[in-house]
Amino acid sequence: FWRRWHITLSSWLRDYLYIPLGGSRKGRRRTYVNLLITMVLGGLWHGASWTFACWGTLHGLALAGDKWVHARLGSDRSCSPGGRLFGWLITMLIVFTGWVFFRAPSFHQAFLILDRMYVHPGGIAWYHPFAISVLVAMVVVHILVAADRLGLERLAPDRILSPVALFSMWWLVLAFPPEGFNPFVYFQF
Repeated sequence: FWRRWHITLSSWLRDYLYIPLGGSRKGRRRTYVNLLITMVLGGLWHGASWTFACWGTLHGLALAGDKWVHARLGSDRSCSPGGRLFGWLITMLIVFTGWVFFRAPSFHQAFLILDRMYVHPGGIAWYHPFAISVLVAMVVVHILVAADRLGLERLAPDRILSPVALFSMWWLVLAFPPEGFNPFVYFQF
């Protein structure tokens, strides 16, 4: 995820922060610390707020944890398809949780959102059966589109299904926009 997510920023963070800090050349512990420092500074680059620092810290801890797991268990390629799928799900859970801190104006609001996401979901309007069906369909489509990267080649769709699935997701986003106005997140910087 982190190699493909915002490639220009990731490359800049790697080239101008991570590598000058020593990268992975000074042992495992120092590698974990360098990853954490790089991502915390990447979070602060987005804004001088503790929520951005928390977002960067979550990403740094996830990167360090990923390195640690790979050092213990071997590379992602040697993992079973189920293990890769589990890793992908954990990564997405961490990323989605981190984005709450990225977008929330305060910790109080971030924790309210997380409470509604993971603990007390009652009262959220998107728990409509149609919305749940759309979310499940989107996750299935995403897994199908990413099947080759997850090691699930036998599930990989043909070249016609991928564009149809992506067009369907695009249409759903346009057909069911959120209520109210949500400005583009980077307009706040």
